[in-house]
Parts: sequence; structure tokens; C-alpha cells
Amino acid sequence: MGKCILCKKGTFKTEYHPFTFKINGRTYTIPNIKHEVCSNCGEKLIEEETKKYIDEWIKEKLTS
Repeated sequence: MGKCILCKKGTFKTEYHPFTFKINGRTYTIPNIKHEVCSNCGEKLIEEETKKYIDEWIKEKLTS
């Protein structure tokens, strides 16, 4: 990945962080989600492959 789209200064590095979100008032956390994090401003991006994983995780949790 190139320069940060937000600050235009930093570069992105891969880090793993929890991803927390709410659906219907209930909070969910998925541990160890891959993020691309700007070295300058801390902006976090999630790649398309990781977004698909999150979508599948949500479908599984909501249908079980």
C-alpha cells in the first residue's frame, strides 16, 4: 500500500486489532482482524478480503 489517503504523509503497515461493532443494540468483537495502519496519523483500513471474512462471521453469528 502507498501513502495514507487521509494525511498524505504516512505509509501503511499491517497490524492485527480487535474489530468491534454493534448490530441491533448488541456489541460484537472479532479478535485479531488484519488492519493496514498509517505510520503517521493512525488511520486504519481493512482490505476487501478481511471485509468478506467479517461479513461471513456476522452471517454465521446471526443465523446460529
